[in-house]
Amino acid sequence: MHDDVPTALGLAAPAKINLFLEVVGRRADGYHELVTCMAPLAWADELTFTAADQLSLTCDAPSLPLDANNLVLKAALALQRQVATNHGAAIGLSKRIPSPAGLGGGSSDAATTLRGLNQLWNTQLSDSELMNLAAQIGSDVPFFLAQSWAWCRGRGEQVTAFNAGISIPLLLVCPLVGLSTAAIYQSLNAPSLDVGKQQARSESLMIEAIRMSNLELIGKELFNRLQPPAERCLPLVGELRQLFERAASQGLCAGSLMSGSGSSYFAVCRSRQETQQLARYVQQHWDGGVLTQGMGTAEPKPGSPERTLRLIVTSTM
Repeated sequence: MHDDVPTALGLAAPAKINLFLEVVGRRADGYHELVTCMAPLAWADELTFTAADQLSLTCDAPSLPLDANNLVLKAALALQRQVATNHGAAIGLSKRIPSPAGLGGGSSDAATTLRGLNQLWNTQLSDSELMNLAAQIGSDVPFFLAQSWAWCRGRGEQVTAFNAGISIPLLLVCPLVGLSTAAIYQSLNAPSLDVGKQQARSESLMIEAIRMSNLELIGKELFNRLQPPAERCLPLVGELRQLFERAASQGLCAGSLMSGSGSSYFAVCRSRQETQQLARYVQQHWDGGVLTQGMGTAEPKPGSPERTLRLIVTSTM
């Protein structure tokens, strides 16, 4: 390798939230046509890449596969094929982002693998070449390559990145039970699927709210077409909506929404102090377990796994 090419590096793979998600049609390939606004978070998995003779993956999450079913290795193998290289790498993955949760953890890991190995192997692929490769790996992978807020269309692979000029304080709530994305879409009842795109929710008000950096308006315009079917599939999601609606009525957040296809939920807050106050509110009022590691709030509240929430104070990047 060249002297200026690293032999080892570490990169963060951030989670994301969807502040707006509308389904505007079905596609011939079986996917759905989306319009969504996604923002990366300051909460991330961590990946390390070390030059080696062969590809290998280690992970601190025992439940994750360590073969090509893991998007990290899938991305690494795709890059190997793309540039016809026999370079290897020892990849280490430290998981924080749960899956499935609607936070894009696996897709972010894949995108970060493309970025990391592009550097480690000195493949010198252009941004557009990496984007095309990312779209073959998964719908959300191109978004994470952009490393910024973005409006995404198609099945999510058409990315229009933009500088939001705002960092939103968030309370992120991750139930220990997840949701099947396929089941959510099977249960979907979107107006646009039956009566044409003119019935779809317009993204124009959210675009304006972000342009104005107005947290109150952003909170008001939060929208996710996948939330009603998610509430049918997992009633706990509806309980979270009701809990956060009560919190908002007491001035503890500007709005809340399920992210992606769930089951994670987030609340838009006006300050980091408000996220801490909201965390205490959830702890006191949730009928189940609450995990609050490293948040400086009260001790974790025990409960059954199917009704336990993990709280994370974070922000958009």
